[in-house]
Amino acid sequence: MFKNKYVERVEQFINAYFVDRDVKKCMSFFHKNICWIGTGKFEVGNSIEEVEYLLEEYVKQSPDSFILEKLWLDSKEYSKNSHTVFGEYLVCKKTKKGYNFQVEIRITYLCVEYEGEILISSVHNSVANDLQKIGEYFPISLMEAENNRLEAIINEKTKEIEEQRVMLLEANRKLQQLAITDELTGLLNQRAIMGNIKYTVKDNSKNYAIMIIDIDNFKHVNDNYGHLVGDEVIRVMAYIIQSFKDYYLFAGRYGGDEFIVLTENIEKAIHIESKVHNSLLKYNFKELQYKITVSIGISEWIDFDSFEAFLSEADKKLYKAKKSGKNKTIY
Repeated sequence: MFKNKYVERVEQFINAYFVDRDVKKCMSFFHKNICWIGTGKFEVGNSIEEVEYLLEEYVKQSPDSFILEKLWLDSKEYSKNSHTVFGEYLVCKKTKKGYNFQVEIRITYLCVEYEGEILISSVHNSVANDLQKIGEYFPISLMEAENNRLEAIINEKTKEIEEQRVMLLEANRKLQQLAITDELTGLLNQRAIMGNIKYTVKDNSKNYAIMIIDIDNFKHVNDNYGHLVGDEVIRVMAYIIQSFKDYYLFAGRYGGDEFIVLTENIEKAIHIESKVHNSLLKYNFKELQYKITVSIGISEWIDFDSFEAFLSEADKKLYKAKKSGKNKTIY
């Protein structure tokens, strides 16, 4: 067995070089026969684990390799200042032709004490000269296999992180959308529509127009047909308004049965109010025995001191439309 041969070589080394304490000869022997790696017990443990893992990977690529039959690892402590790991390690060497798998005899971390005197206390990496080549040249090395494995893990984790990031962004987008959207109609809610209009009309370069649309006799619908029918009326009203989105800047639900719309000018507002009246005239609610109508008040942004005054003017005109018989627009 290789282990016995190696023990004999170690004994030969001890008998030949330790007795006369010729440190140079000791180091010469080691440089010719042993590859030094690591500097302590922690590194020793890692080295063993790494070698075992690499061998497992090598088996997957070359199951017929005989190196596994020779592998052995042995860790011993000879004193407080002496720790050795003997073993036959599988290593991969890169050459001009490709990758070459080889066996190296190694002692990992050696600090030898002889009769209280430290003979060897500093270990440096060195590659043994009597390497035993095994197998042929392979296109992929163990290191590449490990790199590929790690790269696959990293790519998978990166993909998972990216998917989670996209999901988080989408969730945040939906939350932001919910925060500004009226749940029943899908239009902007009161807070969002008021904020958008107030910010937009600060630009005095345009004669904006604001519309307040109120469903006539909506309380009668709720009281006599129920809130489900009332909700359906509101949804239909919102759908009709949205169908003219090319003509307005913002549209939202202002209150229970009221909607507010901002246009770039009064001409577009008049176009929308006309289309809304005509659309309702053509629409038949199955649950209702009569047509739904709306009253609309429109004001134009001319010489107003504030957004509140602008809105108040539209509200006053809506009130006039209600008082004058409903189903009409005043501007």
